[in-house]
Amino acid sequence: MTHKTAYVSTLEGLCDQLDAFCKRHQLPGLSADELLCELCGEEPRREDLCEWVRGFIESWDAACDAEQRARPKQQGDAR
Repeated sequence: MTHKTAYVSTLEGLCDQLDAFCKRHQLPGLSADELLCELCGEEPRREDLCEWVRGFIESWDAACDAEQRARPKQQGDAR
């Protein structure tokens, strides 16, 4: 996932992308980490799908980090 719109970089947009990916490839509706475990355990392994899910997880982590940074710090937070 190299090209992102603002919507795609949101958690909601990422959820929609994962749902569409699962439907397109007739995969179960699992979380990305569960899906990666299942895909990597298959023989023969479909490395292209594993790679997409790995990239998705990286995008998810980046979106979570961005949302965390955007939240106002709570009073008394000494960090």
